[in-house]
Amino acid sequence: WLLLLKGQLPSQSCAVMTTEEEQPVRGPWYERYIVAIVFVFFVVMRAMDRVFYKRVLDTVPNYVSTIFNVYWPFCIQILTMILVLPYVLQKRREGDLRYGPSFYLPGFKAACAAGSFSLTKLAFFSFWDQVNLALSTAPGVVLPQTMQSLLSNFALIFTACIAYFYLGSRYKIVHIIGLILIVLSECWDITVEVQTGGLGDYTDGSGKKVALGAAVFIFYVAMYIISTVPMAISNCYKQKCLKDHDLDVMYATYISGWWQVVWGMLFYATNWIPYPSPFSASDPSQFVPNVKAAWVCFLGENPNFYTNGATTSAECYPKGADSCGTDQECSACVNDFICTQDPAIIWFAIYLAFNLSFNVLMLWLTKRMSAVWAAIATVVCLDLTNIFSQSSLLMGNSAQVMTYEQWMATVLASIAMIVYNLEPERNKAGQTVYAHTTADGVVPDELLRSLEGSQNPHSQAPLLA
Repeated sequence: WLLLLKGQLPSQSCAVMTTEEEQPVRGPWYERYIVAIVFVFFVVMRAMDRVFYKRVLDTVPNYVSTIFNVYWPFCIQILTMILVLPYVLQKRREGDLRYGPSFYLPGFKAACAAGSFSLTKLAFFSFWDQVNLALSTAPGVVLPQTMQSLLSNFALIFTACIAYFYLGSRYKIVHIIGLILIVLSECWDITVEVQTGGLGDYTDGSGKKVALGAAVFIFYVAMYIISTVPMAISNCYKQKCLKDHDLDVMYATYISGWWQVVWGMLFYATNWIPYPSPFSASDPSQFVPNVKAAWVCFLGENPNFYTNGATTSAECYPKGADSCGTDQECSACVNDFICTQDPAIIWFAIYLAFNLSFNVLMLWLTKRMSAVWAAIATVVCLDLTNIFSQSSLLMGNSAQVMTYEQWMATVLASIAMIVYNLEPERNKAGQTVYAHTTADGVVPDELLRSLEGSQNPHSQAPLLA
């Protein structure tokens, strides 16, 4: 946080070539490693965000839409307001008196290079994020964490495609190979399940195996993949706003958060969609009871919203059965008893802290590097998530040991990231889209291109390993 609060990117006007008599003033040591430092924090925050997100989903399966469309936007915005305060105070301490109470209001005069920034554009900052959340919460309950991590990498494919047309990004053969390796890692992950017919089973929040059938399972896999499309749109849109307008990262996070509250209430309507088992659809008249029941479940109690008088989860099962199968009413009844196994509000609070941290850091990396680079960086985050998801301390009853195929898919996804970073992304004009830094500041694109004019262009490429 100190690095983020410290302020701006190194000045573009820093001297790069100097004489012996005129030595440059060297900035703080961390400016040379700022991307690497932020990247490391980003990886850890994003990985922990995914782990606790999954734990919350598993603990409140009946109320995921209510939690993430009603409660989450309000709670994350309150946390954002707390985070913004020391940032504003630090800016004033550095002498920028434009930062003050007006920072919290629309039309802030230092929001970007041109002054104030469009509220409509900031609305779309969070719109696509909420679409992604609305589409991914239901599959998030059913799909194992490792599979979610690998399927999330499809956002990279879509981000690269959208960036090509929307941002004018251009790729070399190493970028194409990296993207292909990502797709192959997804295929490797589910090889055994496809060969043995194991698709269709998931572990619920109580640790019990639930058989849904291959068709239902594939439906949720497809739904999760589709949810990565709005994520990719969001990545590219944010890059355009941040880079083209030099938009303040913290201001964008704060103002777009208010819009997220609006979008969350609108997308609550997804709770009325009749998804396949283990979910049952609600209706508009149940909005208030659902919100109350979600809060009771949050506190670790059975809200008895669907249980119809059942006193144990076993009483929810059809007569003579020991599981619900595809019976939606039975699943809703059992899921209410899952609320009592873990106080979701604790994991939700931890999740909020990691979620806000990773979102701010990702915006910083998107502004400093690019949307596709940030999506590539997420690959490493999700690899770490896969490893964390084996811990019952972090994941609870839904923790699962990674299979050999999942380990290999994780390794392959990491190799894909290294391959992709062998050469920098460029725009239509052939200029790098990254901000390259040295110990003395930022290297202009003209000098960078002259340095890259060697026999081995890879020798100057930003390899991240």
